[in-house]
Amino acid sequence: MMGLAAAAVSGLLYYLSTNLGTYWPLAWIAPAPALWYALGPAPGVRVLAVAFAAFLAGEISLIPVYSTVVPVAALVVALAVPAAAFAAAVLVAGRLGRFLPPATGVLLFPALWTAWEYVFSLVSPNGTFLSVAYSQVPFPALIQIAGVAGMAAITFLVSLVPSGLALALKMRPFRPSYILFPAFVLIAALGFGIASLLRVDNTPEARVGLIAKNSNRRGYGTNERSVAVNVAAAYARAVDSMAPQGAEVVLLPEACVTLRPEWAADVRALFAGVASRNHVQMVIGFDEYLADGTHRNVAEVISQSGTYAGRYIKQRHLPGQDYQAGKEILVLPGGAGVSICKDLDFPSLGRRYSIAGTGLMMVPAWDFGKDARLHAQMAWLRGVEGGYSVVRCAEEGLLSVTDSKGIPVAITESRGESEVLLAASVRLGPGNTIYARTGEIFAIACVLASAAMAGFAVLRRRRRERKQYC
Repeated sequence: MMGLAAAAVSGLLYYLSTNLGTYWPLAWIAPAPALWYALGPAPGVRVLAVAFAAFLAGEISLIPVYSTVVPVAALVVALAVPAAAFAAAVLVAGRLGRFLPPATGVLLFPALWTAWEYVFSLVSPNGTFLSVAYSQVPFPALIQIAGVAGMAAITFLVSLVPSGLALALKMRPFRPSYILFPAFVLIAALGFGIASLLRVDNTPEARVGLIAKNSNRRGYGTNERSVAVNVAAAYARAVDSMAPQGAEVVLLPEACVTLRPEWAADVRALFAGVASRNHVQMVIGFDEYLADGTHRNVAEVISQSGTYAGRYIKQRHLPGQDYQAGKEILVLPGGAGVSICKDLDFPSLGRRYSIAGTGLMMVPAWDFGKDARLHAQMAWLRGVEGGYSVVRCAEEGLLSVTDSKGIPVAITESRGESEVLLAASVRLGPGNTIYARTGEIFAIACVLASAAMAGFAVLRRRRRERKQYC
């Protein structure tokens, strides 16, 4: 009965706070019931079952969202793997944490879980998707630590507090250090975050415009010239209507116009004309087919004079898509970077842009409706990690402008609307953060520390067992 209760409570808290959940403070206690149960006398198999069920319950909301683009069997496996890893981390922490000194034992679960998220992100085709760190993006004072130690530091903190809570509630005699130590670390992190939020960056401002026309998705992948040209013309008219709002840069969504060799020159000429006419720089997402059969997801940049200014080829795609992957980043004069949607699920790419001096990231995107805020928050956190503002234009998602501290400047939904326009001014970020320069040092430290702590705990447990036997 206690196992069912622990699984139900942890599962509900995860469901409400992570992934599509919006009650982010609950993530700070979500693992606690499962950890508390693991610290008891229950058999290991039962602990694994409880923790697995709890974490999987928190992921259930993702199934109806992604089952339309990913085979259900593959999706279930993709969700079961992190649930199994969570169960293993809970079991190890519950069985070995009690054999460590209080200030060390409380670190075992957060180190294990942070290590798992990091290692899994290196091999997963979806990068850091599903990380608990993304649930905390609405908490600006906390996420500033990402600019120093990356998202791994957020995962660690969100896991440290429930670890201390579970140990404090279960262990006898009661030891205040199980709670006081996590509280001290959290207060220090929040102090740093508040100081960062109070800092004013004396950097230039940019006036940006975002346009999404969901009704034009009927033109995606079209073989008809008239359909593609009509879609491009509709976007051109929208740029004309936005120009009076003073936008210097206009961003269109990912793959918003299909390009084939038969009409590619006409579409490019159309956009060059509207850019020159309104004296705006444009970033346009194209679904591009070349004569040699190559298929690319690209973002092309047109200067204010209507000339070609650069192109970026998307590097990360959904499994099974036949796009050719790019390898290079694109940073324009003045410090504006260009990336596309899923690429920013991967912190390594975000670090490359930060080191290159990016102050403003332009991101054409295409989401799946219900995951609008989840996927946008992943890009916003890349901005905090890299020290740049993020302008993200997503069809079937959000049009959003956030500053380099991850604070929203302007947001509107594009779901269910025929045309959505958003204009805002945002200050460029400083770029080149400590995290960008040092990389995943904190995450790697968690990998090493979790192995060392688990090994030390095993030795102490064996020593205690030998004493009892003697």
